[in-house]
Amino acid sequence: LQIEVRGLRKRFGRVEALRGLDFEIAAGQRVAVVGPNGSGKSTLNRVLLGLLAYQGEVHIGGRDAFAERAQIARRIAYVPQLAPPLAVPVGEWIDAVTRLRGLAAGAIPELAERLGLQLGLLCARPFRALSGGTRQKLLVAMALAAEPSLLILDEPTGSLDPESRARVLALVDELPRDTTVLLCSHRLSEIRQLVGEVIALAEGTIASRGPV
Repeated sequence: LQIEVRGLRKRFGRVEALRGLDFEIAAGQRVAVVGPNGSGKSTLNRVLLGLLAYQGEVHIGGRDAFAERAQIARRIAYVPQLAPPLAVPVGEWIDAVTRLRGLAAGAIPELAERLGLQLGLLCARPFRALSGGTRQKLLVAMALAAEPSLLILDEPTGSLDPESRARVLALVDELPRDTTVLLCSHRLSEIRQLVGEVIALAEGTIASRGPV
């Protein structure tokens, strides 16, 4: 999916989180968005996910990111930095995601196994009762199983040990070349491995853009 952003602004009360962003990301491009806390990275992600209204123009795959968010959502997957504290049992959540996404029954378990998870031992447990690393690996498996056209990753390996981090990066690296990847990360090793270009934000504006 191609991303086109023109004059993007977003204000929260007196705070202008995004101040006139202009950029394009071609379909299949892999780009990192970096910047200090408060630079606008999370707000930009929420706009692209269709969670926030905004000023300006944002199109994903030719569709309006907010007005047509339901149609775009079918082709997007997202891995947040912090897993939601859901009380639902793991097995029920996997079944629900499988049905909603129209996935093959074994798609999520297969990827979970490649990340070192044995879902048979976890299915009856509430998602929020899992360790932080286990929750994160399950979120990655769910996102990748959807075979998205746009994958948005927000510090996806922050709670993982080095071996698990390497497994996640390897799976992302295996994505089809036409999958657009947007990575927010403070880990330079991840950026170097996964993306070809970096957009640096500062105080809601683009400070620089260029190759890794």
